[in-house]
Amino acid sequence: MKKHYSPFYFIGQSFKSLWRNGVMTFASVLVLISMLVVIGGFSLLVMNINRNLEALGLESDIVVMLNSEATDEEIEAVADRLGQMKDGGLILSPGGERVLVGKEEFEAAPEEDRYDFEIVSVTHVTKKEALESLRETDPDLYQEITDENNPLPDKFVLTYRNSAKVESITTEISVVIDGELGGVIKSVRGYEQLVNSILAVKRGVMLVFTWFLIMLGVVSLFIIMNTIRTSIVARKEEIEIMRYVGASSTFVTLPFIGEGFIIGVFSGVVAFFIEKLVYTTVVTTLTSTEGGLAEMISIMPFAEVSAQFFWGALGIGVACGILGSFFSILKYNKT
Repeated sequence: MKKHYSPFYFIGQSFKSLWRNGVMTFASVLVLISMLVVIGGFSLLVMNINRNLEALGLESDIVVMLNSEATDEEIEAVADRLGQMKDGGLILSPGGERVLVGKEEFEAAPEEDRYDFEIVSVTHVTKKEALESLRETDPDLYQEITDENNPLPDKFVLTYRNSAKVESITTEISVVIDGELGGVIKSVRGYEQLVNSILAVKRGVMLVFTWFLIMLGVVSLFIIMNTIRTSIVARKEEIEIMRYVGASSTFVTLPFIGEGFIIGVFSGVVAFFIEKLVYTTVVTTLTSTEGGLAEMISIMPFAEVSAQFFWGALGIGVACGILGSFFSILKYNKT
């Protein structure tokens, strides 16, 4: 029997079994491809959501507009508090309340009692600078406005690192800081509603993705297991003869493991190219439509993730194929 331990023998036996059970093999491949395509589609959707959230966080800002009659002392007080938000953050006080503190006190607090707003920068735009900016856009329109009759207010522009924290930043500024300083802040413009809507979509996508993954994974394993069982039953007499003449369990079961491996490899490769074709077609359609969705959002090119998707589809496909084979032949190895 030792002469049969050639890799080509096992590969040949695996292909023969798959060919004999063509219907079950086709069903296994079809379901596994469907699962991989669904996983890839949801993954691409989540990646694009994350890409746009990151772009929103990097390109957007929060504008804190002060009242036009704000005094220098009030403006300085706002600047100090915003500086604390940037360099420090919120800590849990002994009384159980969240308190805004500066850098030193923030870093001295236990990590579990700290909340970092993740503000990157705070820029003070004076009313004079705002007027000069307007004059650059249209000098004739604003030529009669001088520093003395300038109606524009001072403002602060905040850039942030984490879009998920926009709501907490705007709430802290418009409710807490403005309340402490007696209503010196006129408005706080952020993008928390848009960010929250995108995050809600992402959570919904992840929930649906998880359930689809579980259901399709179970179905894929079940069909692969039945495919391998059918192969075992078809070769039952041959397997018994091999065991009578001293063939090891490894020798008997390797062709069936090979079946699962082949199903996984084929399904992974086909799923990758289907995913690539569908995604590039959708992206091409969106980008070729004037005034379409692609002009409002950032769409990730498939080339950026093609390598990860190829190896991911191949790895998941092979893992499912081998697991299905392993569970099918487990009881036969014990007998």
